[in-house]
Amino acid sequence: MNDSVAIHLWTVSLILSVFFSGMEIAFVSSDKLRYALDKKNTNPIDYIQRVFFSHPRKFLSTLTVGNLLVLILFVYTTIDLSKDYIHQNITTNTPLTLFLQALGASFIILVTGELLPRAIFKNNSNLWVKILSLPAFIFYLLLYPIITVFASMGSALLRLVGIRFNPLEEKALGRVELNSYVKQGIEEAPLEGGRDSEVKIFRNALDFSSVKLRDCMVPRTDIIGISKDADVDELKDTFIETGFSKILVYEDDIDNIIGYIHIWEMFSNPLDWTTQIASISFYP
Repeated sequence: MNDSVAIHLWTVSLILSVFFSGMEIAFVSSDKLRYALDKKNTNPIDYIQRVFFSHPRKFLSTLTVGNLLVLILFVYTTIDLSKDYIHQNITTNTPLTLFLQALGASFIILVTGELLPRAIFKNNSNLWVKILSLPAFIFYLLLYPIITVFASMGSALLRLVGIRFNPLEEKALGRVELNSYVKQGIEEAPLEGGRDSEVKIFRNALDFSSVKLRDCMVPRTDIIGISKDADVDELKDTFIETGFSKILVYEDDIDNIIGYIHIWEMFSNPLDWTTQIASISFYP
């Protein structure tokens, strides 16, 4: 191979390797829920992103295959370009030459294909996905037939070993994305009032998604509460006897719960403890 052509191919393959690795990192790190909330936009870039987020498995497979192909080209051109230099300046031993070529290629791939993309593309990942969407879409269309063939072969192989796999079951959004978005929203823009309570309830639902409702419910006869008309000594005794940090407060009867009182409020020795009653968002 002509050295000039080999150098050009080596450079192009290295740039494409950075592109594929960076796009993969940016896509995996991107805020998919924020994209879903903005999906009403109809410009071409948003349409392309809609395709990617609707078929994440196929898109990531495209990036992986594309990266694999350019790495093969990169290794081939690296061997071709470095062979004469190693033979003239270092050694003519074939196994040692191959070892040095593999070592050099691996180091460059590690830096440009892993460390550099992670340092650059993980920050502002949503912006990078938008910037790289158009060239990524071109490669997606070019490599789509190859991905389809390999996906069909993989599905057939899984069926042969008794594993059922539905390629249509692709979730762009999951519990992790929802939890991340809610957490980010709380940290960036603390809410007040009713919206704050709704966010907390939603966050708790995510945190305890695997807990059955019946495991959290307390039978009515076992509910510990105190009347709003009780004095502060009776309230303190209730805290001591139950060992609870919070006690429900009701008015007239247990069916009319008006809030709860936290044991922390007792340390301030309030003259009227009912002024420290915290409201409760919901009770069955």
